[in-house]
Amino acid sequence: MRAADAENERLRQRDRDRDRRDELRALEEQRHREEREAALEAERERQRRERERERERVTALGDRDRAWHEEREAELARERAQLLARERAGRAHGAALREQIRESRQRRQRDRERELEELQRQRRQERERAQSLERAGRSKLQTLRASGVPCPPAVPIDVPPDVPCPH
Repeated sequence: MRAADAENERLRQRDRDRDRRDELRALEEQRHREEREAALEAERERQRRERERERERVTALGDRDRAWHEEREAELARERAQLLARERAGRAHGAALREQIRESRQRRQRDRERELEELQRQRRQERERAQSLERAGRSKLQTLRASGVPCPPAVPIDVPPDVPCPH
């Protein structure tokens, strides 16, 4: 029983260690994601300032440069769309990782439960077998005593006191 308890504790500790590593990895990915988002936000702000400066310059230059400005705005819009798409992909990836971690924990929990059930089943079978062997030995000893065969000097099985031994 102690060996099984120690094994269960070892398995639980292993799972706790694995869960801790998974959580640290998820936190590290979250930190990287936040750093990327902060960098993207800083880049967006830089681009916004750049666009504002560009608008002021275009206004000063007049109609001659408006076509170029519109082209630049379209390019910036494309870049913004790409940045947003990358952000969405990063968030989706994080969600997928969290789901994998959750599924892994559930799978390990189910595996532990199956292992415990198997261990209990084996213990029950061992106990039943021992009881069956003990009953068979008693029955055999009683049969031998009833037929008048002398008892061996050291009887390994407890025999009720109402069954006499011819010693």
